[in-house]
Amino acid sequence: MASTEKRNILLVDSSKTARAMLSKCMRDEGYKVTGAADGEQARALAAQTPFDAVLLEGGPSSPDWRVTLGKLRKLHPRDPLPVILLTSAADSSQVAEALLLGVDDVVCKPLDVPVLCARLHNQIARKHAEEEAGLVSRDLERTVAERGAEVALKVSEERFRDFAESSADWFWEMDAGLRFTYFSPNVEQLVGVPPEWHYGKTRQELLGEDFDRDVWERHLETLKAHRPFRDFTYRRVGEGIEPRWLSASGKPRFDAEGNFLGYRGTGRDVTARKQAEEKLRQSEERFRSLIEGSIQGVYIHRDHKPLFVNGAMATMLGYESPEDFMGQLASTRELIHPEERDRLISFNKQRMRGEPAPEVYETRFLHRDGSTIWVELIVRVVDWEGAPAVQTSCIDITQRKRAEEELRVSEERFRDLVEGSIAGIMVHRDFKLLFVNEAYAAIFGYGS
Repeated sequence: MASTEKRNILLVDSSKTARAMLSKCMRDEGYKVTGAADGEQARALAAQTPFDAVLLEGGPSSPDWRVTLGKLRKLHPRDPLPVILLTSAADSSQVAEALLLGVDDVVCKPLDVPVLCARLHNQIARKHAEEEAGLVSRDLERTVAERGAEVALKVSEERFRDFAESSADWFWEMDAGLRFTYFSPNVEQLVGVPPEWHYGKTRQELLGEDFDRDVWERHLETLKAHRPFRDFTYRRVGEGIEPRWLSASGKPRFDAEGNFLGYRGTGRDVTARKQAEEKLRQSEERFRSLIEGSIQGVYIHRDHKPLFVNGAMATMLGYESPEDFMGQLASTRELIHPEERDRLISFNKQRMRGEPAPEVYETRFLHRDGSTIWVELIVRVVDWEGAPAVQTSCIDITQRKRAEEELRVSEERFRDLVEGSIAGIMVHRDFKLLFVNEAYAAIFGYGS
């Protein structure tokens, strides 16, 4: 990734805790982050500070993200800031709605910070590319006025060529039949295929067999309607070439009479991002398989509201299934024995404030039938759908506690029997005394 020096990010999230956690992660990646709690605060900050991009929380904790987006767009209508929506929504229709409303990119939770930074970098680079293109256009107008159209065209072409060859994106053009007619030379360096390989092909001919047909149909409707599009992502395949994930954005071209001429746009290689997303998905699946198949009970809560529970935990406490557990319990406080409740709630408050709190300890829980069970807890703070939560692993130690209590009672009975005996009793190992009772000591004239 290119240097993030002086990259100034506006983070809009109503949750102070989530805002603080993500701000720290982004600062660790080299970004300067300013936080805003709502749309009005975000608009005021954006009016005063030249931000490079906006990270906008779009989850349940920030339902008014559309209003915030509108305020930011009205503030800079001609030069809009790149806006990336952070949301737990994974449904393609919701993502499509966000893009149609003007969001530049959508990142689903749980967040993978390196992937987020890569996509943020791409959006900032795109904006700078558009600004550079705008400068080229303004320079061209000045040159036309001063030196004539021929000289200005030459300067513009040279600048365009230099910019195209040094950019992380490439440029492309399509004709009215939606077949590629031009690719900038740097496409070969970026994706390993020369420009000529694409010529005469439609984008549909480059798709792999595993493409999302619903997404493609929506994109085809956009092309047929001659509408602009942004960040259409597809997997490019072809005989003798390495499959790559590409993302394209384009604008329609028309002549003076309004006849459609084709499209012109930019593309970029997003293979690394897609691979990172796939690794994250596989990691999440492994985590879920591991947790759901564990013999240890595991549950996750935020402010004692249950968010997740595995089958072992539900069974341990007498519930028929995780769904039964989640449906019956409004708060995990109900699990805690009344005599332990204040202590464990205090631990949770310390933990969420970032203060030291025990991570491993024994306590008592209440079974669904009202009986008490002893458990050993292993507790830590985790990120759950973009916000801090508490994960608790639970081991049932009731049988061990009963055995310990029975041993203690047995030892007390033995000691009472031996120490109260009128017969002298002595225990030794290799004639080295280990224990004598009072009667034995008295027989040999000792006071004790």
